[in-house]
This record gives sequence, C-alpha cells and structure tokens, in this order.
Amino acid sequence: MVSGKWEGKTKDKRLKAVESKKWKVGSRKWEEERLKEELDMVIKVLGSGCKNCKKLYSNVEEAAKNKGVSITLEKVTDYKDIVGYGVMKTPALVIDEEVKVSGRIAKVSEIEAML
Repeated sequence: MVSGKWEGKTKDKRLKAVESKKWKVGSRKWEEERLKEELDMVIKVLGSGCKNCKKLYSNVEEAAKNKGVSITLEKVTDYKDIVGYGVMKTPALVIDEEVKVSGRIAKVSEIEAML
C-alpha cells in the first residue's frame, strides 16, 4: 500500500520492485534499496533463453566484474516485452532502456566499452 506523495501517481518499475519486497515505503531499508537501484546501471538481456542468450548474459556478468561496475542484470523472455523494445532478432542487449546490440552475441570487450 502506497500513501502520501505517491498516491495516485504512476510508479516506475523500480519502485514496484522495491515495494514487492514488502518494505514499508519511506522506511530506512526501503530508501537504501531505492537509492542502490537508482545508482546501478540497469542491463537487460532480451531473448527466449537459448544458448546465445545465456552466452550474452554471462558476457555481461563478466564485463561488469572486469570493470568493477555495479549493475542490475535482468533476463527478459516475454516476446511482447522484447518487441516493445523494437527488437526483431535476439539475443539483444539493453542498457538503461536503450537497445545497444541486437541479433548477435556482444563480446566481453565490447560490453565493457558500453559500461
């Protein structure tokens, strides 16, 4: 349940994710999680879950580890969501809601340059 300044306003996806953890909105733990998620770069791997999608996912993990960057990494397998990004070929890489790579597996070095 959301109250106060958020009441009646559209909440972004991150707020919904934080609310789903059952922390009281406005509590110290809620604020810490919200700030952490705002600082993280949000990266999504779009695809059906095939071996190429899994390889791209692992390349992203490796690139973030190599660069020492804090990221939020998500898998998107719902075709409606994938098409919503304008992607027709998978796997695809989305960084902060911008499609960077589509239809191929990006190399670790290439992903590092994007981070």
